[in-house]
Amino acid sequence: MKKAAELHLKAASSPNPQGPVALLSAANCYFFLGRYKEALETVEKLLEDYPNLYQEAAEEAEWIKGKCFMALGYSKDKVIAQFKRIIEKYPDTRVAAGAYMEIMEIHLRSGAQDLAMKEWEEIVAHYKQKFPNIVSMSISRWGNFFFEKGDYEEAIKWYSKALDIVPQFASRVLIRVGECYKAMEQYEKAAGIFQEVADKFPQSEQCPQALLLQGQCLYQMGKKKEAKDVFIKLLEKFPTKEEIIGEAKNWIELCEE
Repeated sequence: MKKAAELHLKAASSPNPQGPVALLSAANCYFFLGRYKEALETVEKLLEDYPNLYQEAAEEAEWIKGKCFMALGYSKDKVIAQFKRIIEKYPDTRVAAGAYMEIMEIHLRSGAQDLAMKEWEEIVAHYKQKFPNIVSMSISRWGNFFFEKGDYEEAIKWYSKALDIVPQFASRVLIRVGECYKAMEQYEKAAGIFQEVADKFPQSEQCPQALLLQGQCLYQMGKKKEAKDVFIKLLEKFPTKEEIIGEAKNWIELCEE
């Protein structure tokens, strides 16, 4: 990716109509390499050299700029100001919805839950219909915040809120609810939720994980035979999920001990 960034910069330095695209691509490469200072310098050059940049590219450049501010440890006020700039310039876009979510989480992580709540309410009010996935993500960030603090009951309340507001993402949310009950060692309840995911969403990305977690819960309940059956089902149903298959085989060995 480093080489790609260098090639994009070289392309941008020569006169051609693809200059803006090349600079934006270079900025993305630097960002994903973790070279945030170079990514920031590149997007700032892009925005300065091309003041009439087409909107999609300008949105992405401003977004990368905000994420670089965060990664480089800029002040909370400066980061928020950048994301507010995105909201003001591109109010009805996905990047604006994402900017609201970043501001929300900044407030949430800094202990200003009242301000975080206001941002979340704005997300739901403006983007529930157009970008329901971002609304779901914003609710999950609240749930994740409480999950990380060990406040599983509060996390469940937030994940359950997502089920009510954006039910189309139920498979993702139910996994998190199940993980809360698992963390509280309420294994029977957790296993039931993971079973629900597997039954209702058999083709979802979450189904393999649900089966793995269900088997783990059954194992913790002392139901080794039932757990083994679930792990075998997982192997049979998702033989190409390498990241989960190895773990499932290890659990089968534990069940057989």
